[in-house]
Amino acid sequence: MISRREGLSALGLAMATPALMASPAAAQPGEAGTWTAVWGAAVQKQANPPTLTNQTVRQKVIASAAGRRVRVRFSNEWGSSPLKIGAASVKLGDVIRPLTFSGSPSAQVSPGAPLVSDAVDLAVPALAALEISLFLPGPTVVETFQRAPQPKGAVISPPGDFTGRADMPMASESAHVFLSAVEVTGARKGGLLIYSDTKSAGPGTWPEMLVALEKGAYPIVNRSMFAGLLTLGPPGDSALARFDRDVLACAGASHVLIFTGNNDLIQPGALGGNGRVMMDPALALSETQLMAALAQAVARARAAGLKAIGGTWLPYEGVEIEGYAAPEKLRKRDAINAWIRTRGNFDAVIDFDAAVRDPARPQRLLAAFDSGNKFTPNEAGYRAMAAAAQTALKRIL
Repeated sequence: MISRREGLSALGLAMATPALMASPAAAQPGEAGTWTAVWGAAVQKQANPPTLTNQTVRQKVIASAAGRRVRVRFSNEWGSSPLKIGAASVKLGDVIRPLTFSGSPSAQVSPGAPLVSDAVDLAVPALAALEISLFLPGPTVVETFQRAPQPKGAVISPPGDFTGRADMPMASESAHVFLSAVEVTGARKGGLLIYSDTKSAGPGTWPEMLVALEKGAYPIVNRSMFAGLLTLGPPGDSALARFDRDVLACAGASHVLIFTGNNDLIQPGALGGNGRVMMDPALALSETQLMAALAQAVARARAAGLKAIGGTWLPYEGVEIEGYAAPEKLRKRDAINAWIRTRGNFDAVIDFDAAVRDPARPQRLLAAFDSGNKFTPNEAGYRAMAAAAQTALKRIL
């Protein structure tokens, strides 16, 4: 582990002040009864929720680390009515184990509440694909879900309870619903929680690549929110608003990567695809206000015994959306990145900006890493980010 006053930068890139180096922490197995999250999601309120009746939802997740027993955390945290679960199960390969809740195969979850299943004896290898099935017997409004750029991760059945079936017919695909975490016992002590926005959310982004690179070396949970904001946005959705639920309540995490806030800088006054302003220009924040919001997240993490890792914000000069890459916003980004790199503001730093920027024009994304819009990395760009994270994290975890 490194001390609170130490900082690191990815790929050996220099920080604003010299960084003290620490030896990698030796991997320690977790205690038999200690629960550690090995997969997680940031749930949101679905704007136009569908209703499912007498249907099964089967959701695939990848366990970032190995464990000996499993339990699943469901969520009705955005629901306006009770969530009725008729049955649930966890599947690993050809093995299916029913899930129970205080010994019962069914449960009712109050609006706004989570639900943790009983433990199941099931040895889970690192990077194993688990399938969580949830039978919804009555009309269920799916208000709590994980927003994604496209509906992936879950399969919805035609009518019937398929929780005990190895194969399940598909009526439609969906994003993850009512599912917020998978936890295991026996995982190594100390894990990483990724707390970010669109560039870290959904399939094909760098956290998924980091899980594959690390091959179970330590638990990784990604609670990044698609289109997420640090302090602006709808009630309950901002990174600061959901911090206790999505960071402090994450079982077994020892480090949190705080890599968010750029949307708060960009969106006020910028035009969206429909020509409308993304966010009222009056909501524009100064770099001092944005740094203070990041400092709040760091303070809350440290108060809970977590190490806070800062991620520098990516470059986006050249974006053609009006108001998106205004010179004043680029100046603020530079100031905020300098603050993130400054020793002591975070316990460590992953310099994503340095990993993907054009050395000749550092305000721009390197052309080889550009998906085409000048601000979203392509697959190569995400691989560079995953490599940068892996290099920095080897000194920490």
